Amino acid sequence: MASSTKPIPKPILATDAVVRNLGKILLHFDPDSFEKASTKYRKPSYQRALDKKLFWNQTLVESVLTGRAIGAITMSKWADMFKTEDGDDAYEEYYNIEDGGTRLGALYKFFKGEFSTVYGDINDPAIKQIFMDYQLTVSLIDKATPRIKNSAYFKELCQNFGLLQEGTALTASDRYCAVVADHRHNFKGSPIVNKTISNLNEDYKNYFGWYEVGPRDKNRKKLASAVALFSGITLGPEYANESFYDHLPILFDEISDNQKTRFKHIKKLLFNTIKNCSDILPKWPNEQFRAYFNKIKMFTGLMIADVFAEFPIEDEILMNDKWRSFSTAFTTRWSKLINTYRRKIKAGDKNIADEWLNSEVYTGLGAGKKRNSKKNDLIVKMEKVRAWVATT
Repeated sequence: MASSTKPIPKPILATDAVVRNLGKILLHFDPDSFEKASTKYRKPSYQRALDKKLFWNQTLVESVLTGRAIGAITMSKWADMFKTEDGDDAYEEYYNIEDGGTRLGALYKFFKGEFSTVYGDINDPAIKQIFMDYQLTVSLIDKATPRIKNSAYFKELCQNFGLLQEGTALTASDRYCAVVADHRHNFKGSPIVNKTISNLNEDYKNYFGWYEVGPRDKNRKKLASAVALFSGITLGPEYANESFYDHLPILFDEISDNQKTRFKHIKKLLFNTIKNCSDILPKWPNEQFRAYFNKIKMFTGLMIADVFAEFPIEDEILMNDKWRSFSTAFTTRWSKLINTYRRKIKAGDKNIADEWLNSEVYTGLGAGKKRNSKKNDLIVKMEKVRAWVATT
């Protein structure tokens, strides 16, 4: 019988436990510049810029001042060779904060005098000495061998980042930020995530509320929803959801020319249908119009399932009579459903509209099928929509 176990791959990372002086770290730490920092201690591009509440920051510092443990910080070691202005070879060693950036950021704020504690602030010499002398436990990551390329090392750190978080739980958007292209380290990143970020434009802002989405941008939290749309349109309803782990198998797959062409046509069809909804029933003041579409599992995932049921992923979409006929029926079908739902909101409230959707359209479906957004859930709800349109 063949074994189902996998051989252990050659390690790319090596980890060691060391102790570092907190004061020496903070004196050479730049928490705000991320990959553009030039200090000895930095945050990599995929790290978050979390800003905890004052009480959380104060409690952390008070733990330091009273000698309590605050958990290990994980760092990766980097070394760069470069030329000086005089043409001489120079060597720079620095450390990226892989885990514990939020904690270090809070400690840095106290160090810079941005808040005080019940014991006083950093201007008190006794407090400053205790604080700066505190010994941090550091889990130090390095290349397993010097011959490993920086690009392979960086890719492994990106993947490791999604697994090692011990503090504030990572969202799917945070995990996607760890696979965005990083040209400094020659890391190509995930084609589908890169495509998502680079292609968001004014249309996506108008219809989905997505703009300035990316690792360092203010709408970072919306990246998972945007990836769900882009991967769903590109690869089908199996990926029209916000689960990072559902996308793991395809994160680093290249996007074929056929998939790019299909994406262009399906995207246009979706956008035309959304526009048709608002043309038939103009948006009213305070209507949350974009919420119908940026929550992928509500309508957009079902619409994607509808297209792929007629045009499977291996098929080429041609601008012929078959596609034009389907597009017309598609726009009519989904405009009718969505605007019926919208009219019930306008006449009453969202609860009434949801009750109508669940009882009149999704008839016979269990609560899980109505609520979830896995491939089969989207397909059965889409089929219920088709049946409802055919009988009304």
